[in-house]
Amino acid sequence: MNEEARIPTHIWVMAGVRQSNQQGIPAMLRRRGEAMDGLVYLKISLLDGHAWVLTRQRDLDNRLTWVSVPRGEKLSEEDAESYLERAVQRDPDSWIIEVEDPQGAIPLHETVTPFAQKDSRPCQAECRRMKSAIRGLICSRQRRPLKMP
Repeated sequence: MNEEARIPTHIWVMAGVRQSNQQGIPAMLRRRGEAMDGLVYLKISLLDGHAWVLTRQRDLDNRLTWVSVPRGEKLSEEDAESYLERAVQRDPDSWIIEVEDPQGAIPLHETVTPFAQKDSRPCQAECRRMKSAIRGLICSRQRRPLKMP
């Protein structure tokens, strides 16, 4: 995918938060970053004093994946918060999304590493739902129909 064809960060983040809330998984945008290309951190609060912190990265095949940081294990809430504070100090253009789910569900449908198999890809139905959420967000902001392939 070329650089011009990528969806701006602010659009897919807001669509993901909206879709998560529609699925009954509480999600909120905690920090707004650079609109077009900011790094995104996803904190999944397990509601038991622990949390996962994930970041969105491209793999060797140029596919977007969620990677667990910093050590690939769940953290205490305090450790997760201190990690996110340090990350924002390093990169002030970062976005932070927080999700509350005791099962640790990831509402933004992309491959997850290391939690999913290496070759797992989002199913077609999930991709259609994400496109629909993005289309709804864009249409509601522009107040005109948007055609997507």
